[in-house]
Amino acid sequence: MQRIVKFQSRPIESERRAHALACLILDTGMRINETLSMMREDVDIDNRLLRLRGKGGKQRLVPVSFEGRKVLWKWMRGRSEPLVFATRAGTKPIQRNLLREFKILGSRLGIVGVRFSFHTLRQTFAVNYIRNGGDVFRLQRMLGHSTLEMTRGYVNLQTEDLSSVHDRLSVVGKGV
Repeated sequence: MQRIVKFQSRPIESERRAHALACLILDTGMRINETLSMMREDVDIDNRLLRLRGKGGKQRLVPVSFEGRKVLWKWMRGRSEPLVFATRAGTKPIQRNLLREFKILGSRLGIVGVRFSFHTLRQTFAVNYIRNGGDVFRLQRMLGHSTLEMTRGYVNLQTEDLSSVHDRLSVVGKGV
């Protein structure tokens, strides 16, 4: 009996870039433009910090998780361009082209029926940050928002979220 071995093809460069971008945005809540403008010198792998240049030229430091650092390190390894997510020509990628690559990756992964964009990942980061116990003031700083009102628009929590937090924090619910 002949045994058939199936080799998984290596992802093409655009898929690897889309994956790295998605992981980084989900991990940090960065804006897509901040991600695409990030220079190698802005990445502090050892301390897990990224220096971002946000809207209006404002700079901020954002932490990255151990897993996010791993994804970023794998992406940057072997590349020498000053821009972290540079094109083959060493220039800043065009967002529209990246979004097209990102949507192709999403359809290959079977993600359908939801809005699938880089901004959706940023909103997902914000909601999960609050759901997992983060406070809105730190979230505001992570997202680079100048007002709390802007941050509030990102976090549309469901009733179940509110009930879960209430059950955990209620004085009466703890039997006191």
